[in-house]
Order: sequence, then structure tokens, then C-alpha cells
Amino acid sequence: MKNVLSQDEIDSLINALSSGQLDTIEIEQESNRQNVKVYDFSRPNKLAKDQIQTLRGIHENYARIVSNILSNQVRNNVKLSIASIEQVTFGEFIRSIPNPTVMGVFTCEPLVGISILELNPQFCFNMIDLYFGGAMVHKYSIREFTDIEMMMTKEMLKGMIDTLKTVWADVIELSPSLETVETNPLLQQTLPHNETVVLMTFKVEVIEENSFVNLCIPYRTIERIADELHAKNYDLMKTKSTSFEYREDIEQVLNKAKVDMNVLLGKTDITVNDFVELDVGDIVELDLKLDQPMKLCIENKQKFYVQPGLYDNKLAIQVVGDIGKDAEEDE
Repeated sequence: MKNVLSQDEIDSLINALSSGQLDTIEIEQESNRQNVKVYDFSRPNKLAKDQIQTLRGIHENYARIVSNILSNQVRNNVKLSIASIEQVTFGEFIRSIPNPTVMGVFTCEPLVGISILELNPQFCFNMIDLYFGGAMVHKYSIREFTDIEMMMTKEMLKGMIDTLKTVWADVIELSPSLETVETNPLLQQTLPHNETVVLMTFKVEVIEENSFVNLCIPYRTIERIADELHAKNYDLMKTKSTSFEYREDIEQVLNKAKVDMNVLLGKTDITVNDFVELDVGDIVELDLKLDQPMKLCIENKQKFYVQPGLYDNKLAIQVVGDIGKDAEEDE
């Protein structure tokens, strides 16, 4: 152990005291002197280390869920991971982000105040490219967003903000709501510049392009639940979770998956000769009678009986029955 002296060290210390090389009074004064810790009043640390670790755990889960949702939407690999968690002033946060950028200002009732989710413009342009079937082969210069680009980015922001409800469920039931979207950080005056905020920076990898996403939460917004962020309390709440604690996460990803759906109008058998001679105005008799319901197929599996109709001047179908699990599928 480091604090245990060897016999030689003990003998040397006794000799030094005997010869006057060490002043016992000075040693006593040094031991009574209080340790001083430097404190920066311009950047006060209002959260303890274990509270920061709890926030890290919550938002590591957030990064995982958002990664799955975005990857599913663009059919490509999108990965979020926490790069840092810091306690800074709002002014420092504003000065650290590019102009223009995308800042989603949102509330999280019952918590008071506003928070900000900032998306790096390069990340937004990459995601928009993939949304519309691109392959991210072009480098985008930082510029103002078009109306269509802003509409797509706003929808992405809504989804990312809604996910906060899931990851914070063990601490508090939140109702996040996007209030407005800003592109110029210098005009953002929702908080005083000396306000202490918790800044969580996420590294984002879209295919092979790297960028950042920032989540800015004012301390006064989470001050009311700060005690519940202590590691002991948070671990206790997690142990009370049911065995279905990840069910909402899984459902959220699955519910956004796209499936093919089609309606089978009917079938018939014709010869190749009849097929070749088909012309406009010809009538083909199907095996389905007029008063019989049609079959709705999802991913080529028959699921429901439906009947056709109109809704808002568009062709539509109404579900009238369940085919059932044991129904034989038409080949």
C-alpha cells in the first residue's frame, strides 16, 4: 500500500526530526490548513457527478432508440452516441453552434421552461438526401434551408423530441411538445446568456459522414427532479420496472415500419391466346361475385375482408371482417 512506510523510510524520518531538518510546528500547521478547491462562478456545477452519470444513462438509451428510428426511416445506418455532457452557460452554447442551424425549441410538461434540440445543418442535409432516395454523393455547403427542407427537418425534430418521453419514463412522465424551429442562434433569446444549462452533445454517423446533435436543458428545468437523478434513486426506480420495460421502445420502432398492402379484386384463368387478344373494352369474368367482400393482403398474406367505396373523392376500402390465422392463402 502507498501509505505504508518501509523501515528505512521510518528511520530517515526519525533522523530528520532529531537533527532539526524537519520543523514539527510547520508540519502541524500544514496538516491543519484546509484544502482549497478552485470554483468558477461563471460556470457553476449545479449537478453532482452521479446525477451527470444518471443523465448519461438516460440519454445513452435515447441515442440507441433514435438511431433505430432514423435508420429505419432512411433505410441506411444512422448511429448516435454521446460525445460529452457538460454544464455550461446558455451563451457559451449559442456561440458554439453554426449559423444557420436548426434549433427545435420545445417544452416538457410538467417541467417548467423550454429546452433546445439543435441539429447540425450537415446532418440535416444528409438525412434529407436519404429521405428522397439520394446516396449522399454531394457535399452540401452551409446555407439557408428551403421550405421543403425545413418541413422535412421539422418532422424529424418532432420524432426525436417525442422519444424523450420514453427514455425519461423511469424518472417522470413527460409530455414533450415542439413549440418553434429557429435557424439563427444569435436571435435566440429564450434564456439569459448566463443561465446554467446541461449540454449533451451526440456524435452522429450517417453512413460515413460525421456530425453533431446538441440537447440543451436548462438547470432550472430539471431542478425540481434533480434529487431523483441521484444514482441510488434512479436504480431503485429501474428495479420497479416490469419485464416489459423495453416494450414501448420496440413498439415505437415497429410501428414506423412500412409494409405492402393490396386488395385482391378477384382471379380467373385464361389461355395465353385469350391474353394476347385482350383489347380495350373487353370484359374479363372473375371468380368473385358482386355481393362478396374482397380480400386485403398485407405482405402477401390475406388478413381482412373488405368492401370498396369512396372517401374524400378517393377510392377506399372498409374492413368488414377478419379472415383469421388459419385461412388458406391463395397461391
